[in-house]
Amino acid sequence: MKIAVVDDEQQYRNDLLGFINDYLKEKHLEAEVYDFSNAESFLQGEVKPEEYSLIFMDIYMEGISGIEAMEQFKGETSKTLLIFCTTSQDHMPDAFKLHAFEYVIKPAEKDRIFKVMDDALKTLPRMEKYFNIVNKGSKVYVLFSEFIYATTNGHYIEVHTKRDTYQIRYTMDDFIPLLQNDERFLRINRGIMVNMDYITKISGTDCLLNNGETLPIRIRSASEMADKWHDYTFKKMRDMQNRLTERR
Repeated sequence: MKIAVVDDEQQYRNDLLGFINDYLKEKHLEAEVYDFSNAESFLQGEVKPEEYSLIFMDIYMEGISGIEAMEQFKGETSKTLLIFCTTSQDHMPDAFKLHAFEYVIKPAEKDRIFKVMDDALKTLPRMEKYFNIVNKGSKVYVLFSEFIYATTNGHYIEVHTKRDTYQIRYTMDDFIPLLQNDERFLRINRGIMVNMDYITKISGTDCLLNNGETLPIRIRSASEMADKWHDYTFKKMRDMQNRLTERR
């Protein structure tokens, strides 16, 4: 995802960049964030306006105004969410003629930008979540969709992904918060956390994965784990059917 911030006042631009980056960090989301001090440099940039997912555009700027800049691309940015940020409400009608997603009065507060980002993410295609770990002194980013399972091994956690296996000095209780309570992850044993998207079958106390591996389930929790996996699988299929219906 690409985000553009266009504002000729450095303080406002820096504040907005800080809020956006804080949001991305808090939500464990990745995005490329570009900033521009005027509309001309934005229009002439390497990234075309229609390639951005979000554009935060000031209106009152020297040279081309934010309204004039976006009028040049009306229709070409139909998949881009446009947020105008300005000190006045005077241009609100012009902004919404350009199908602006939001109109933010400056100076913007952090909570206001976080709410705009929350609303935007509900409209944009789903962004891929990730967590990061330190493996052998290097930071590694692991996409939720590529994380298969994690197991405890002494004072370490072994993180198994589609690409590699990493060993980190964590307890399972330290590791679990990295997964942000995402519904796809299930703790099937005290020392095992698994991504249910990779489970093909639960048979008794065996959890079978699509890579051929089998993980042990705690005996007294076997029935509960099977129910949770079946419920998750059913909900996933139902959600998929709903999305297909909406597209028709």
